[in-house]
Amino acid sequence: MDIFIFLLSQNIQASILGSSKITGFDKTYQAVIEFGSETDTLEYTGNIVKEAPLPSLTDLENSIKKWTGTIDQIPPVFSAIHIDGKRASALTRSGEQVEMSSRKVTVYKSELLETKLEGDKVKYAHIRFVVSKGTYIRSLARDIADSCGSAGHLVGLFRTQVGSFDIRDSVFYDEEKNFCIDYALGCKDAYLEQQKNESGKERKPFNEDNLSLIR
Repeated sequence: MDIFIFLLSQNIQASILGSSKITGFDKTYQAVIEFGSETDTLEYTGNIVKEAPLPSLTDLENSIKKWTGTIDQIPPVFSAIHIDGKRASALTRSGEQVEMSSRKVTVYKSELLETKLEGDKVKYAHIRFVVSKGTYIRSLARDIADSCGSAGHLVGLFRTQVGSFDIRDSVFYDEEKNFCIDYALGCKDAYLEQQKNESGKERKPFNEDNLSLIR
């Protein structure tokens, strides 16, 4: 789920600025992370590969601070990054073991906006990130969770700004629902139910093109 409405369409922007310039801009996201489990795709359509206790609020806040600044990040194996001419996600699905190299990215700002607790532990967190080109929010979710002794994956992602293009300037901004934990969970449930009805299966992972949009 990556909702972003430009004042101009993305195609018009790309024709004006060039698609390479659009993708090279810094970006702002709001993300909802679910704690307690990690999936192979690092988002909710993947298969669970790790489970761990939920973090405390203090541990989560400290972990968010740790992963702010210039960091070494390992991208997801389910991504559009090319290795020897092939997408990492395609190689992974074919059964190959893929080693992703770490790379420097910058998280300029991280802001914890909202949490949902189970008892005194954090089950969901809504976080705003301002990041450099090439930053994977799915990897941030994994690393933040791991650093506070838990496991995590994305259940919602809302891209609100690319460069100077801000969703608040879009013509349809007032029609958009407020992004929050409950909204992200509602979208997740609706998507999984749709896939279940269409395929008869509980899970149907996104294809590589969709995964490339879920940073």
